[in-house]
Amino acid sequence: MRQESRVTPVFPFARYSLLRIASIAVVTAASGALIGCSSDSNPSVTTMPIPKPPVGAVECVAVQDVVSHDQDEKKLTAIISELQLPAGTCFFAVDMNDIHDQPGKIYVHVDLTVPGSTGPDDLRAAATDIAHALKGTEVAQRTAELSVTNWGFSRPPYRAFLSDKNFQNHPWDGTPSRQSELAIWEVDPCAGCTR
Repeated sequence: MRQESRVTPVFPFARYSLLRIASIAVVTAASGALIGCSSDSNPSVTTMPIPKPPVGAVECVAVQDVVSHDQDEKKLTAIISELQLPAGTCFFAVDMNDIHDQPGKIYVHVDLTVPGSTGPDDLRAAATDIAHALKGTEVAQRTAELSVTNWGFSRPPYRAFLSDKNFQNHPWDGTPSRQSELAIWEVDPCAGCTR
């Protein structure tokens, strides 16, 4: 069942709505020389600048409307939502499906939203963090394959994604090294994808 939990990237400047900026301006104007004005005639007066968001920063906002009836999807969604993913990476959704030719095994698909990403290689660090988290769950014993995408957009910037088609054979515990784990991921070009 498709997960409807969404984590939408919100750029920090969205926090500085016109209403908030107008409120700051009104407070500044009302307090006059105390905070809003600086003049040569009163050197003890300081100015209070309106804060500016960092350029290129992304803030992830969780929306708690999980529609899935699958308890494992709900649990994994909660676990991934708590991860400290790399800067600029937002968790979007998780989906689990049975693999028909491997009875008892499932395919786990995780969608991210990474606005600054130009290709699936940019997802390797986040995918590795997700694999570590998944390996520590009950679902890991049934997981045959894990894929991680940047499809958390209404129109994804690219279709290719990362996949570990041998999830059971990889420890995902930091051994032998982080670099070795990053190299495990295969890029799937998603030639037949309809998303």
